[in-house]
Amino acid sequence: MSKIKFTQTELKKQKDLLRRYNKFLPTLKLKKQQLQATIRELEEKIDGERVLLDKLKKEILIWAGILIVEKTALIPVKQFIEVEKLDIHNENIAGIDIPVLDRIIWKTNTFPLLLVKPYTIPASEQLKDYLTRKINVSILKKQEELLNRELRKTTQRVNLFEKVRIPECQENIRVIKIYLGDMEVAAVCRAKIAKLKISMME
Repeated sequence: MSKIKFTQTELKKQKDLLRRYNKFLPTLKLKKQQLQATIRELEEKIDGERVLLDKLKKEILIWAGILIVEKTALIPVKQFIEVEKLDIHNENIAGIDIPVLDRIIWKTNTFPLLLVKPYTIPASEQLKDYLTRKINVSILKKQEELLNRELRKTTQRVNLFEKVRIPECQENIRVIKIYLGDMEVAAVCRAKIAKLKISMME
């Protein structure tokens, strides 16, 4: 318990602190619930994306035999799936900025059709789809990491208010009231004794 003064001023200060903590605690709890709900949704989304990634990976393996001999191709598939830029913006969730992927801009390389193998375009489109989802999952995981960090901080603050600050203020108020009550009773007793002494002297 922090050191307190046994005065009316201190009593008012402790009551004000308690009022402030009680006012702020519901907001913190609401933020905690919002973060928990968002993280749950995010986990489901990541799981869904991973299922699709596994499915796409199996489909891409169909091209594996062809892609192995890609060295013989005049224009390799990888030149069709070069990322030029990631369009990402920040979105505010429960007071924290998280990155959100808008789109992936691929490099547009133009080649003479005679140099492009027939498998190149469909293979590159499927690989683009796979890479898009993979990049999206990595950004979703970054969101999850940031939200989990904020959730830990918010939970710590909720626990601090609920288990430390509010009980501490309540105890301080109780102790100060007892002390001030005792002082009031002692003052009344002293006044009565003084009055009695005066009356005896008359």
